[in-house]
Order: sequence, then C-alpha cells, then structure tokens
Amino acid sequence: GPAQNPVLAKRRTKAMTSMHKEQAEAEAAAAAVKAKRAERRKHMVVPDVTTGAALERQLRKVATRGVVALFNAISKHQKGATDKAETGKAAARSSAKSASKASFLELLKKSTSGVGKGASAAAA
Repeated sequence: GPAQNPVLAKRRTKAMTSMHKEQAEAEAAAAAVKAKRAERRKHMVVPDVTTGAALERQLRKVATRGVVALFNAISKHQKGATDKAETGKAAARSSAKSASKASFLELLKKSTSGVGKGASAAAA
C-alpha cells in the first residue's frame, strides 16, 4: 500500500537543492537591483517648468559665460604660442612643453576672474 511507495514530492536530490538555491540567489539579486533602482528613483524629481525656468536660465547664462571664457583663454594661449613659435622656433619648443600648461592655467584664471567680477557688477 501507501507505506511501500514513497511520496516523490517530499524527496530532494542534490540537483534540486542546488537549483532551488540558485533560484533563491537570483531572486535576492533581482530584489537588490529593484531596491537600488527604487532608491535612485526616489531622488529623481520631475522638473517643474513654472518654478525652475528662472533658475535654468540663470544656470545657462553662467555656463555660457564659463565656456566663452574658456574658449577665449584657449585662443589667447594658442595665439601666444604661435607668436612665440614664429620668433624663435627652437627656443619656443623646449620651453613651451614645460611652461604651456602653467601659462594656460594662469591665463584661464585671469579670464575667469574677470568674468566673475563682471557678473557680480551686472547682478548688483
């Protein structure tokens, strides 16, 4: 009778155990990914056009000024480098490699400090 035939649903082989373990790990990983995604989405806000428009305009102006200052500094630096190269090519090559980065950064600082002063004067 029933005592002689084992119930097959209650038995677990090693393959079945490992399969269940892998499935549980996959579910845990999926839950972790879902929780991480939910955490990231919690900080996302749909932009409000009515209140954020003025701030966006202001940020765009600041960014534009910065990019203009950067490009002006680059063109000044390149113009200075070509002028030096025309006067003394051999001397300029050796000194340009060591001093070009420092002089460019100095030029960039000067141009951005001028932009910042003009912006604060215009705002006041």
